[in-house]
Amino acid sequence: MGGLLYNTYISMKGKRFVWIFTVMTVLFIAIRMIFPGWRNLTSHISYDLEGNQLNEWDRIIAFFPLFMIVIALEFTNMWVPQCIDKDEKNKIREYFSAMPFGKNTYVASKFAYIGIVTYVFFSFSMIWTITAGAFSIDPTAIGTADMTQGIAMVLFALSLFTSGFELCMFLVLGTKKAMMIKVGFFLALGIAVIGYLLFGKLLVFEKINWEAIMNWINTHQFEVVLVQILSSASGLLIYFGFYKLTCALYNSKK
Repeated sequence: MGGLLYNTYISMKGKRFVWIFTVMTVLFIAIRMIFPGWRNLTSHISYDLEGNQLNEWDRIIAFFPLFMIVIALEFTNMWVPQCIDKDEKNKIREYFSAMPFGKNTYVASKFAYIGIVTYVFFSFSMIWTITAGAFSIDPTAIGTADMTQGIAMVLFALSLFTSGFELCMFLVLGTKKAMMIKVGFFLALGIAVIGYLLFGKLLVFEKINWEAIMNWINTHQFEVVLVQILSSASGLLIYFGFYKLTCALYNSKK
């Protein structure tokens, strides 16, 4: 299966993206180390009524890990259909079917590749989050970093769930049919969101107290860790379940 993984890695230009995200991570760490929150940047530092030091630069930097996670999830979402579509266009899929591989090896290689990509992106996001919090002095910025670290594993577990479902569709139905279903779903979802924004009760968003959420995360570390463990374990189990389902449907289609 190593050859199949390497073929997917090459076809998806994996080396380029590894270098891009590595360089971005090194630059982020360097910027945080050169400009930590406690450095005397008077134009960005202020004090609240209780004398606590606040830092606008810290608050801006604290959102960078969130942006990184969004970018990572978007790339993963794009690569799921692309890693299969490239094989179909180059007729590599038929070539692999004629090779003396195990009947589930091709399916396993795709699930393994997306799983590795998800793990690598999760590792990068943890590095960004820890770096953002470690060099901050602003309480809000530290709270944002803690909140990001608390929800990152849940988001990537959800990403595994959606990736497993999409891999099942694209491998069993083919890219054209699966993409039609995917586009149709997101169009319907977009119409529903627009309809809610136009006619729904938007006051519910004003009632969300983000500060209270961050305070809850900071004061309930055991519950946060428990949710992280359960979400990662359930995400892996569901992902493996999609793999087994895909193997059964893919082999019955042949």
